[in-house]
Amino acid sequence: MTEEAKNLVSTLSIEIINPLIGLLLAVALAYFIYGVVKFIANADNDTAREKGKQHILYSIIGLVIMVGVWGILNLLMNVIGPENIPDNVRDGYDQL
Repeated sequence: MTEEAKNLVSTLSIEIINPLIGLLLAVALAYFIYGVVKFIANADNDTAREKGKQHILYSIIGLVIMVGVWGILNLLMNVIGPENIPDNVRDGYDQL
């Protein structure tokens, strides 16, 4: 891979992918909180409680998947070794 391609990939990773991952994690957490509030607020309504349970379940699944992918990517970055990763990519992952 040429130096320009490495710089492009690292810039995309730092400027777009990392903030996008943070945003998606925040959205999933907000969805989880929304589900909990809906579940608690509708203690007397069974259908609304079921919807709250579904929101909670789907947000937990989403969070587990996102954190798992993030962990796998970090594991791969560590297995490849820091000497094979451009400095700006390595610095971007250190900020997470």
